Amino acid sequence: MIQRARNLLKKHPNIKLSIGNLCVEVLPALLPFFLLPIITDSISLSDYGEFVLLITLITLASTISSLGLPDLFILDYFDSIKKQQKEMFSRFLITTNIVAVITVLATLCLSVTFSTSIPINFTTITCSVLVSLSMNVSKFFNAKSQVEYKIIDYALARSLATSAYYLIAILYLTNNNELNFNNLLLCFTSAHMLAAIAQILRNHHYLKAPSFSLSYLIDDIKKTYLIFISGTLLALISSIDKFIADQYLGAGSVSHYAIAFQYSVPVLFIASAISRVLYSKFLEGMQNQESDFSLQKISKICGLYITTGALWGCISFMFIRTFLTDAYQVSASLSFFLSISNGAFASMMLLAGIYFKLKSKYYQVSILAVALIVNLTSNVLLIEKFGLYALVITTLIINTASFLFYSYSLNKK
Repeated sequence: MIQRARNLLKKHPNIKLSIGNLCVEVLPALLPFFLLPIITDSISLSDYGEFVLLITLITLASTISSLGLPDLFILDYFDSIKKQQKEMFSRFLITTNIVAVITVLATLCLSVTFSTSIPINFTTITCSVLVSLSMNVSKFFNAKSQVEYKIIDYALARSLATSAYYLIAILYLTNNNELNFNNLLLCFTSAHMLAAIAQILRNHHYLKAPSFSLSYLIDDIKKTYLIFISGTLLALISSIDKFIADQYLGAGSVSHYAIAFQYSVPVLFIASAISRVLYSKFLEGMQNQESDFSLQKISKICGLYITTGALWGCISFMFIRTFLTDAYQVSASLSFFLSISNGAFASMMLLAGIYFKLKSKYYQVSILAVALIVNLTSNVLLIEKFGLYALVITTLIINTASFLFYSYSLNKK
C-alpha cells in the first residue's frame, strides 16, 4: 500500500507538491479556528473591529505598493536565466519597499475621510509601516517559492506570520487578563517582522545589489500596469465591505464580519495550496509547449473548491455556534455564506490568472471595475435594510458570477 502511494507520487509530482502545500497551509488555517474563541473572549467588540479595520487598510496599501511586481516575477521567471532572476527579484523588492512606506503613510492620512474608528497615533503609524514592509517581503518570497516549488520557503512566506501572531497573542494572555487594540497590533507587528527576517536570512544568497535606472523602472511599469490595476481592484473589492460595515453599522459589526471571514478562510488556504501548483505548472507548460492540465480539468477542480466551501461552511457554522460567546453568534450564518464565497473567489482567481495570460488583459480590468462598482452600490443600498447579510450575499453573487464568466470564456471554442 505504501509502495503504491510512493509510486503514485513519483509518477505524478504535481500531486506531491499539492499535498506538501496543503500540509503547510494546515497550521495557519487551524490555529485561528481553535484560538480565536480565546482571543475574542479577551477583547471588546469595538477594539477588535478597530484592529481589523487597520489591518485591512495596511493590506490594501501593501497590495497597491507592490505594483503588481510579484506577479510579474512569476510571469517572467521561466523566460529568464538564473542571474536575471536574481537581478529582477532584488530590483522589484527594493523598489516596492520604497513605495510601500510612502503608500501606507498616505493611506493612513486619507483614512480619516472614510473611517473615524481607526486611531491614528505614533504606535499605529510605526506598526503600519513595519507590517507593510514585512508583508511586501513575504509576497516576493512567496512568489519565489511558488515558481521554484520549495516547500520550506513557502511555509515561511505563507504560514509563519499567521502562526506566530496567534501564538504571541496567546502568550501575552497568559500573563495578562485581556487584550486591547494596541496589544493586539504589537503582537501582529512582531509576528510579521519575525516572518520577514526569517525569510531574508534563509534566502540572503538570492539577494544582490540591483542595477537601477529610469529605463528599468519605465519598462517594469509598462509590463505590470495592468496587473497593478487588476490587483488594486481586487484588493478594493475584498476590503470595501469592512469599511461600509464600519460606516453604517459601527466597528462592532466589523468584528462580526471579520470573525465570520476568519472561520471561512481555510477554504482559501486549501485552494491556494493547489492553485499555486496548477498555475505555475500551466505557465511552465506554456513555456515548453506542453501542459499536464487542460482548461477543462482546471475548471472541474474549481468546481471542487466551491463544493469544499459549502461543506466547510457547515463546519464553521456549528463551531461558532458551539464555542464562541453570545456576542459573536451572528458570525455563524455569515461564515457559511463566506465559505462558499471564498470557494468561488479561489476558483475565480485561478481562472483570472490564466485569462490574464491568454486573453484580453484590458477586458479583465473592465470586468473587475464593473464588479467593484456593483459591489459598492449594492452594499450601500442594501446594508441598512439587511445589515451584514447584504455584504456577504453580494460578495457571494459577484464571486460566483465572475468564476462562471472566466470558466465559460476560457473553455468556449
